[in-house]
Amino acid sequence: MAKIKFALLKDIHSLPEISVMKKTLKVKQICAADKFKNKTCDWIDIEHKDTFAFEITSDFDSLYEKERSWNKKLYAFSDDANTTMLSLIYPNNIVAFFEADNLDASEYMNAHWARDTLDRFAKTYDNDAQIDFILDKLKFNKTQINKLNSFKLQNKKHYDYVMELRNTYSEKMRKIISSGWN
Repeated sequence: MAKIKFALLKDIHSLPEISVMKKTLKVKQICAADKFKNKTCDWIDIEHKDTFAFEITSDFDSLYEKERSWNKKLYAFSDDANTTMLSLIYPNNIVAFFEADNLDASEYMNAHWARDTLDRFAKTYDNDAQIDFILDKLKFNKTQINKLNSFKLQNKKHYDYVMELRNTYSEKMRKIISSGWN
């Protein structure tokens, strides 16, 4: 199975219609993520391609620690597309280029799921504010206060470890969506 060329583009409201983009870029096919379920996008041989597109678009900013921007969309291009033309014609719209096949998409979504799960797990150790609230509202003796405060240090170690694990999945995701085009 051949890899599909993808580009994550921003400022989507300033981009022309797909038909105009096809003519301008001189490519056979372009498909925007919101049309991935249409029959015209059957050439994109990736299972759950609409979910894949949604996850990439929503994950990108957090993966690269950027301010969240919802004005991005994933586009798929036929194999005759090239980065030079896209970069020359829409230079201010390009966020990322990558190629992916079904295996890459599956690997990305599995890493996304693992990263998301570890994120939720890490939140169980992120409870300093709750401990402070309890200490502020209820009366404890000095030993009890010290013991409750010690949870913060213990939780910090657990939180750091879980976040370290989480980052390994983020790295797998980054690797897939920053591969560029051949």
